[in-house]
Amino acid sequence: EETGKPVYRRIIPLRVEETCLGCHRDQGYREGDVRGGISVTIPLDDVMAAISRTRVRLIAAGMCIVTLVASALYFIVRRLVLNPVDHLRHVTENIDAGQYDVRASVHSGDEFEDLATSINRMTQRVRSGYEGAVKSLAAAIDARDPYTRGHIDRVARYTFAVARELGWPHEERNKWKMGVVLH
Repeated sequence: EETGKPVYRRIIPLRVEETCLGCHRDQGYREGDVRGGISVTIPLDDVMAAISRTRVRLIAAGMCIVTLVASALYFIVRRLVLNPVDHLRHVTENIDAGQYDVRASVHSGDEFEDLATSINRMTQRVRSGYEGAVKSLAAAIDARDPYTRGHIDRVARYTFAVARELGWPHEERNKWKMGVVLH
C-alpha cells in the first residue's frame, strides 16, 4: 500500500553482464554484481474496481446458470415423471368413481407405460366381470319366466337399430348393452 491505496511494485535489480564490463571495468564492476535497479509502481485502484465488477458478473452468471439448469431439470422431471404419474392418478380416480371406459395412455417406453397397460388390463377384467354378473342375473330372471323369455335380446335389437338410425357413435355400444340388460 502506498498512501493508503493498493499498488503493485516491482523492483528489478540491474546485474552487471559481460557486455557492461567493456565500459565499466575500470570502475571496479565485476560480472554478476548488482549495481542499482529499476522500480515500477502501478496503482491498483482501477484493477481492484475491475476485479470487483468481474466478481459481480461471475456471481450473476453463476446464478443464471443455476437457474437454467434447475429449470431444465424441472421441465424434464415434469415431462418424464410428474405428468405420467398425474395422468395415472386421474385414471385411477375415474375408475374408482365407476367410469370403466377411461383408459390410461402413457407412451414413455418405461415402467409408467407398463403400469398404464396393467391398469387398463385390470379395468377390462373388472368391467368384464361386472358385465358377466349382470348378464348372468338377467339370464336367470329371463329363464325363470316363459312370458319374458327372449325379451332382452329383442330390446337389444331395437335399441341398436334406433341408435344406428340416430347416428349415435358405435363406441357407446357397451353402455347401451348394459342399459338393455338392466332395464
